[in-house]
Amino acid sequence: MDPEIIKRYNKEPNGPYIIDLLIDKPSDLFTEFDGVIAWKRKDLDEDVDHYVMDCIEELDSTEWMLRFNLHCEPDEVLEKKIVFAIRSFYRYKQRDVLKSFMSRLRRTALSLGLGIAILAVITFGGNIFEGHWGEMAREGLMVAVWVTMWNAFQDVLYEAWPAVKRQRRCKAAADACMTFRYLIE
Repeated sequence: MDPEIIKRYNKEPNGPYIIDLLIDKPSDLFTEFDGVIAWKRKDLDEDVDHYVMDCIEELDSTEWMLRFNLHCEPDEVLEKKIVFAIRSFYRYKQRDVLKSFMSRLRRTALSLGLGIAILAVITFGGNIFEGHWGEMAREGLMVAVWVTMWNAFQDVLYEAWPAVKRQRRCKAAADACMTFRYLIE
C-alpha cells in the first residue's frame, strides 16, 4: 500500500483506518429521488458510493471502518436506518454485479459456441470452399471465428477480474463496521 495514500486516513489507536463521511443531514447520503422510499430500497448518492468504493480500493487489505459525521442531534433510530439502508444498497449492488457477470458469462459461452460451430463448418465443410469464391468465403469465416472467439476471451481475460473485485468491495461495504459521530455546534 502506498504510504502517501494511507496518510489521508484517520486511524483509531490500535484500530482500523477510518473512512470518514461528513454529512450535513442524513438525506445527503442518498439520491434525492428516494425521498419517501423505504430505507431498505434507498440508493446511495452516486458521489458517496464512488467515494466509499475508491477508499475501499485504496485501503486494499487493511482493516477499515465507515464513520458518519453528522450535523444533527444523536438519534439511535436514525443510525439503525442508515446502517440498514447502506447494507441493503451494497447487497443489492453485490447481486447486480454478479447478475451482470453471469450475463457476460452466458454471452461468452454463446460466442465460444458460435466460434466453434463456424470453425467446424470450415474444417469439415469439404468441397463447399472450392474455387476462388469458396476460398474467399473460407477466409471470411475464419476472420469471423477470430472476432467471435476474441469477444469471448476478452470477457474472460479483461472483465472477469474487475467484476470479482467490484463484487468483493460491495460485500466489504455491506459488512463494514459503521459508527456515528455527532458534530453539534
